[in-house]
Amino acid sequence: MKLGKQRLSAIVLAVALLVPGLAAATGSFTDVTPGRYYEAPINWARDNGITTGSPAGSDTFRPDNPVTRGESVTFLKRYHDNVVRQSIGSLACTTDQVARFDGSTWVCATPQLLRTPAGWQITTLDNSTNVAGYTSLAMGNDGLPVIAYNDAASTALKLRRCESPDCTAGTTRVLDSANGVNNHISITIGSSGQPIISYLDTTQGDLMAYECGSADCTTGTIRRLDTAGTVGFQSSVAVRGNGNPIISYLLGGITNMALKIYRCSNSGCSSGSAITTGVTTSSSSAVPVAIRGNRLPIIAFVDPAGKLAVFACTDIDCTGGTTTTLGPSSGFASHLDMAIGADGNPIIVYYDTSQSVAVYACTSADCSTGTNRVADGATDVGWYPSIAIGPDGNPIISHLNHFKGLLRFYACSTPNCSSGVGHDIETNNGTGSSTSIGVDPTGSVVISYGDVANQNLKFARMRWDVTGISYP
Repeated sequence: MKLGKQRLSAIVLAVALLVPGLAAATGSFTDVTPGRYYEAPINWARDNGITTGSPAGSDTFRPDNPVTRGESVTFLKRYHDNVVRQSIGSLACTTDQVARFDGSTWVCATPQLLRTPAGWQITTLDNSTNVAGYTSLAMGNDGLPVIAYNDAASTALKLRRCESPDCTAGTTRVLDSANGVNNHISITIGSSGQPIISYLDTTQGDLMAYECGSADCTTGTIRRLDTAGTVGFQSSVAVRGNGNPIISYLLGGITNMALKIYRCSNSGCSSGSAITTGVTTSSSSAVPVAIRGNRLPIIAFVDPAGKLAVFACTDIDCTGGTTTTLGPSSGFASHLDMAIGADGNPIIVYYDTSQSVAVYACTSADCSTGTNRVADGATDVGWYPSIAIGPDGNPIISHLNHFKGLLRFYACSTPNCSSGVGHDIETNNGTGSSTSIGVDPTGSVVISYGDVANQNLKFARMRWDVTGISYP
């Protein structure tokens, strides 16, 4: 259908009226009758350089003639150059922002993709006998997962380097088969982009580290870090702001254990020093370490009374720190993990006395303030939890549904996990021990875990479908 020129000008004007700061219409064409309904739109189009007359450069517009396809394209191009671009040209948007009209003016806005879960893909990565009693997952600098885990049958430290997002392609390597590796494994990506792993030598009772010599760990170096007593239980490794790793772990005892910290003096942990914090933990406490938004380490643990607590380092080397008891107000805590929220403060997941997944969301860097709540209240869930921050900035949690013996996933709907939705992932009983969760560059959730029934290492990946865009 062909439009009369006056009709097209009215359409262009209707859009342009939404843009603030346009000049008033003052021009005129000799064949545009004053007072006609199309006079104002046509004059506005002339004033703003959208039309130069028909024929071009003349003092006539020919308002009753049909608009050709070429003229339509020309009008729209000039409208973009002369009106839209002039209206948004003064904005100073950052590289992650776009110019957006909010109904009254143009503003810089940060788009956020809206995603919905679209199913899980489950892959068995190692079907050797008696593996994956402990697993730990990190995302490599190439955006692909790397998984450290134990082989209890051969008491070896193993690594799976995924070569595809779903880990169906990848390489499995034995890193250490000489030091009685049985459990208490943690992996992170060092400042050089190469994995570094902390673990326990159960034969000697020493804290160990494996520094990969390359991103795929084809080469590497075994390091013995702390040999003072029976040490290395529940090791957890993170990289500080200076690029050097820090490892939290326990000195063994009959009833309770002492929290220790090993501070690597370089990125490969070839040297360093161990310190005792003076903090006593329960014998079954995990001691996850994370680096807060203020660049200082913090360690979560369960105290001898069964209460969740943190040791917040006051300097980068943890030469000092403050201990804060967080809860619960009644009962006990166990099976814990920690991540750093989008606000730079810690958020801790644990198994509480009600046999549920509980979350403590710190509202300060040292966790002196925060909120404690049950997140997933399904029957007897929350064993072996792992927590990370999802693509929407809200926490995501993997754990074992102990009642059913299944791997379970919980997605928080808010940054402090005040609400959310949980569901079982696996359908086979006996799956979901030693979970470790992460997010790949596409926003997909990835989880490594043990299949206790078959004694295998397994991997789950959730695909997220993009359903829209919001501008929070």
